[in-house]
Amino acid sequence: MSSSNPQSKSRLHRALWLLALCALGAAVLVANRREAEQAPTGAMVAGEEKILYALDLLYEDPAMSFSDTRSAVRDVAVLTENGLFDTAEAYYILGLQYQQESNLVQAEALFKRAINEKPGWAEPHCGLGTLVGLNTIGREAEALFKRAINEKPGWAE
Repeated sequence: MSSSNPQSKSRLHRALWLLALCALGAAVLVANRREAEQAPTGAMVAGEEKILYALDLLYEDPAMSFSDTRSAVRDVAVLTENGLFDTAEAYYILGLQYQQESNLVQAEALFKRAINEKPGWAEPHCGLGTLVGLNTIGREAEALFKRAINEKPGWAE
């Protein structure tokens, strides 16, 4: 009986290793599939398409948890800083980048610029509300969040 016991342990260890390898393989496949689904078509995404791509990723990943979202935001931010983009969307994205870098004064100015250029767009109101909320929880933050919800009522649900 003692001779079969080591064989049982050996089989169990092999089965556990096989299960772990299968789980790893599945995780790699899921990660590759996610990147393939979110990757832009064509070799380079240029101009306005870069902004739209970054916004699409931000709608799916508003906390910028994924590296592809952070990368897309960073790309648009650099181009906007260099004067290549001059739109409310670009200033909003640059504001998000500055917020990530804890440059809150610049982020606030950019969110306000985006609001001035496109007052009916909810996202920069929400970004500014978040900044105000980080600094002071008060009426201004509440008003900005209400404005964002008024601009996009589905967010409240």
